Amino acid sequence: MNEHNMGGITEAGFPLFPPLYKNAADITPCAVPWLIDEFMVRGALNGIRGLPNSGKSWLTCSLAKAVADGGVWLGDSGNMIEVRQGQVLIANFDDDAACVDLTFGDERLADIFGSVKPDLAIFDTLQHFIGATADMSRANQMNAVLVHLQRLAEKHNTAVVLVEHIGKQAANGQGGHSLNWGIGSVAIPGLLRTAWTVGELRGEEHEQGTRAIVCSKYNLLKSAPPARLFRIDSENGGLIWRGVDDKVSAFDLIAPDKKRSRGRPAEQSDRAEQIILDTLAANGGQMLSEDLKNAVVGQGISERTYNAAKKALGVKSFQSWRQWYVRLQKIEDTELLQSDLSEHEHESSDECDDILTLQ
Repeated sequence: MNEHNMGGITEAGFPLFPPLYKNAADITPCAVPWLIDEFMVRGALNGIRGLPNSGKSWLTCSLAKAVADGGVWLGDSGNMIEVRQGQVLIANFDDDAACVDLTFGDERLADIFGSVKPDLAIFDTLQHFIGATADMSRANQMNAVLVHLQRLAEKHNTAVVLVEHIGKQAANGQGGHSLNWGIGSVAIPGLLRTAWTVGELRGEEHEQGTRAIVCSKYNLLKSAPPARLFRIDSENGGLIWRGVDDKVSAFDLIAPDKKRSRGRPAEQSDRAEQIILDTLAANGGQMLSEDLKNAVVGQGISERTYNAAKKALGVKSFQSWRQWYVRLQKIEDTELLQSDLSEHEHESSDECDDILTLQ
C-alpha cells in the first residue's frame, strides 16, 4: 500500500485507510488561524489555568462575550484589537446540570458541535469532562480522551479552550516549567497549541487587584508575548485592561509571599530560569549555547545569574560539529506530574523525557 492507493477505493470497491503520510512538497504553508490574534488558535486546543480565585471564570466569560458580540480584546502590543463575531459554546460543569455526565468522548458532543458550529468552545473545567474511567496521570489515556475533542476542533475550525486548575506543587513554586503546572499528565499541555496562566499580582509595584495573563506555550509565535494585565470590574461585569508588561512571568502569579520574601536576587534567579526554560521550549529543547546566553543576558540578567540559573535547572552543554549546544538534562523525577494525583500510579519516567520537546 502506498501514497497513491491509500485513502481511496480498491478495484473491488472496498474503502482503504486514509493516507498515513504526505509529501512535504504537497503541503501548502498557511497563516496561523487565529481566532484572536496571537492569543487563541482555531482548529486546536488552547489552555487557561490558574489558582482558585485567580480570575479564570471572569477571563473566559469576557472572552466569550468578546467573540459573541464581536467586541475587542487586548493585543500583545498593548492596543485593543477587534474580534470577529462568532458562535460561542460554553460547557460549565459547576453551573449547568446538563453537563454532569458529559465527557469528551460522548457522542452528544459531536451533535452539539455539528448543530452550534462554534467559533469558540469553552470547557470549565477540564477534569470534569474526562470521565470516570480515564486516569489523568497516564499519557496514553489522556491522549485517547482528548483526541476526540481535538478532531471536533479541527473539523469545525473551533478554538477550544480547556480551563484547568494549577496543582499543589506548582502553587508552592515546585512545579518546574509553567507549561506543566496543570493537574495530570504532561500529555495534556503537549496537545495544546497555546497555554495561558492567569493569576493575581502581589507586591507594592502592582496596584492591588491587578491580574495578569501570561503565555506559557507559544510555539506558534516567534517569541513569548508580554503579559496582559487586567482588573476585574465586578460592578459592571467584565475586565478593565491595564496594558502589557514583558517583565511579568508566570512565577509572579504563584506563591507570591514566599517568593518575594527571598529578596531581589532570588527574583532575578527565578526570572532567569523562566527565560531559559521558555527560550529552550521555543527552540525544540536545545539550541546553540551562545544564542541562549544572549537571549537571557539581553533581558537584563547578569551573566553570573544566568550561569547559576542554568546550573540549577540542570542545563547540559554538548559539542556537535565544533559548536557548543545546550539542552535540558533528561528528567528522571516524576514529581512534575503533580502530587494531586498521588493516589494514582504515575507514568514511568520514560514518558517524561524532555517535556520541553512536546508540541
